[in-house]
Amino acid sequence: MGLTIAEFYRAEAARCRDRAEKARTPERATRWRRVAEDCLRLAAELEAAEGPVHRRGRQHPGGNQAYPAANLGHQWLIENLVLSAI
Repeated sequence: MGLTIAEFYRAEAARCRDRAEKARTPERATRWRRVAEDCLRLAAELEAAEGPVHRRGRQHPGGNQAYPAANLGHQWLIENLVLSAI
């Protein structure tokens, strides 16, 4: 089974927190923590809007396997969150 969009953003938040811990400067660590907080906030908002959990089934041919949220039009958000942390 695939991840829900909210689960995807929770996983992204964990990845960003890990990047914050490994950051070379305090400024970068702070930026990664902010991205993690944004991802968690988005996940909570999505969970509230989704209501009951609906898991995505199989990916369609050509779907983005690494970032399932990109298949749903969230690629711009992912890029902006990551680029703002760098």
